[in-house]
Formats: sequence, structure tokens, C-alpha cells
Amino acid sequence: AARIRNRVAGLWHVLAIALDLALWAVWALNIRNGYSLLLQYFVGTIAVLLITRLVTMVVLSLIDRGFRISPDLLQRFPGLESRANRYLPLLRRVVSAVIAFIGFVALLEVWGVDAIVWFYGGQIGSRLISALVTIGIAALAAAVIWEVANALMDRQINTLSREGHFARAARLRTFQPMLRTALFCVIVAVVGLTALSEIGVNVAPLLAGAGIVGIAIGFGSQKLVQDLITGLFLLIENTVQVGDNVTVSGLSGVVENVSIRTMRLRAGDGSVHVVPFSAVTTITNASRGAGNASVSVNVSYKEDTDRAGEILKDIVAEMRQETAYRALIRGDLELWGVDKVDGSMVTIVGQIRCTDGGRWSVQREFNRRMKRRFQEEGIEIASMGQTILMQIPPPAEPDADARPRRAAS
Repeated sequence: AARIRNRVAGLWHVLAIALDLALWAVWALNIRNGYSLLLQYFVGTIAVLLITRLVTMVVLSLIDRGFRISPDLLQRFPGLESRANRYLPLLRRVVSAVIAFIGFVALLEVWGVDAIVWFYGGQIGSRLISALVTIGIAALAAAVIWEVANALMDRQINTLSREGHFARAARLRTFQPMLRTALFCVIVAVVGLTALSEIGVNVAPLLAGAGIVGIAIGFGSQKLVQDLITGLFLLIENTVQVGDNVTVSGLSGVVENVSIRTMRLRAGDGSVHVVPFSAVTTITNASRGAGNASVSVNVSYKEDTDRAGEILKDIVAEMRQETAYRALIRGDLELWGVDKVDGSMVTIVGQIRCTDGGRWSVQREFNRRMKRRFQEEGIEIASMGQTILMQIPPPAEPDADARPRRAAS
């Protein structure tokens, strides 16, 4: 209310100054019936300004009320409020500008300028308004399509995650940047061509030139086309998703983003690898539901391998009883037996079936417990190298009889 009072006071001050100047001009120029005309113009101006301001306030309040989102709709579309708040300031400015323009035309009519005729059929005003309305409708339709598409994709991802379909949710999340990019390019092209057509630009040569340029780019940038096609088939075949732990072109990391032509990996040390799809020949994906922890133990040749194997099985059985590892281990130890025997050691091998996210943690904990249990049970873990001790006898002293003698003189 205080802000409105301040604006009204400022407007009234400006009108008072304008009225003083108009009265001085009527007196100085001695215009016939000048004071009556001036009074008519002044009253009409005040009426137009007040009506314009009143209409602006009413329309803006209706817009603010229309942008209020109900809790039910907000629960169904969590990101709808933030998207609506991005467009609200722009819509308020556009509506205020349109009402102000209409008020300006009405003000010109009050002051005797026939401004309505500018907007009759065939006049520049009518053509300009027609072009602006067409462009505005196209932009509004584009914004609606863009926001509805994004809202539906986000809602589908949230629904899949809530229902436990994490693989499908990750796949859709991987496709989302590519779908957004393609949709954005299509929307910008359609709105841009519509705007150019409305302002009088012939878009047919532009379309023909774009087709020729597209063919030239297609022949000249084979790597780019290979990136697009390879990436499309990798995503369609569900080879990789956002969040997977993969090894691509000798680089390992977690997939952070899959764009229309590249894949971004976050390595364990924090560095980022950007791999174009044209450089991808093989992909090793360690996030497909299973990961086996390998067991390979070298014990001394003199140790009892059956006893060592039973201890290894007991270790895995104990881990499966604990809450921290129960969900990570999918089965008991698969002991394959003795894999290698030589004169110094015996190698016992096997594996522990785990989930894809529990492989390394289970294997590290198993190795820690195995080392401790072997120390407690007195089982010696063999070393890969051998130490050979050689004893060299001391040199023999020469015999007294074998000493050389001097010849007799």
C-alpha cells in the first residue's frame, strides 16, 4: 500500500507540472477555447492513466493467483513450482508492456491523435501486431511443450525409482540429456523459422541452404556422425547407464553424464575423463548386478590344504551372518581346490559370489580376516620367492711335506 501511495504521489506531481506547462502554453498562445480543451485533455489523461493502472494491478494479481500450484499437483510434479517461477517475471513484464501500450494508444486518442487507424487492416500497425501475436503464440506453445516434456520425464523417473525399477530409471536418466537436446534444437528451429517468416524473410532458401550445409557436414565430419550413431546404439542396447562403474578405452570410473556424442567418467581420484563414442571399442561394465570376489591363497607346502579350506569357508560363513555383509554376499564360498603345487607352496583358489556394489568391500574384509585366522591357527602363508642358502667350505691349509725345499748346494 505504501508503494502504491508513493507511485500515485509521484504521478500526481508529474501531472501537476504538465498541467502548469499546458496552462502557460494556452495563455501564451491565446488558443481559442484552450482552457476547456485543456480541461478535457487533462481529465481524459487522468482517466486513462488510472484505468491503465487499475487494469494492470488486476491482471497481475490474477496471474499471480493462477501460478499458485496446489499441493496435490505439486506432489505429482515436484519440480513444477520452480519451473513456473522462472516464467512468472517474464509473463508479468510482457502483460504490463501490452497494457501500457494499449493505454498509450488510448492516451493518443484522448489528445486528438487518431492512433486507432494505424491498426486497421493493411496498415503497418496491424501487420506488426499480427506478427507479434503469431511469434508469441509460437513461443508460448514451445515453452509449454518444453516444460511438459521435462515434467513428464522427471515424473516417470521418480515413479520408476519409487516402484523399485532402478535400472529403468537409470536408463531413462541416461537418455534424458539427449532427448532434451534434440527437443530443444527442434523447438528453436521451429520458433526461429516462424519468427523469420512473420517479419517477411523468405525461409525457403534458408531451408535449402541448411539441407546443403547438413549434407556437407555429414560428409566432412565422419567422426561426429560415428559418435552419434555409436552412442545411440549403446544407449538403445542398454550397454551403459548413468551411475555405472565402467572401463572404456582403458579409462575407469563412474558414468556421470552421457551426452549426444561423449561419455563423462569420474575416476576414483576425482579426475574427469571425457570419452567420445567414436573411440569406444569395448566397454567393461562392473555394475550389472553381480561381482565375484576372487580367492587365491598361497600356503606353505607342509600345511594341510583341507584344514586351510575349512577355515576359509568358516570365514565366509561368519561374514554372511553379519548385517553389514549379509546383503552383499550372495552365496557361500565356492572352493575350487588346489590350483598349483610346487616345492615351496600350494595355491588354493575359489570365489565368493557378491553383488556388483559389494565385491571389493567383501574381498578386502575377507583378506583381513583370513590373515588374522591363519596367524591364530598357525598356518603359514607362503612367499612367492625362495631363499637358497649355500655353505661354502673354508680353503684347506697346505701340507708341511708339500712345502718347496731348497736345493742342496
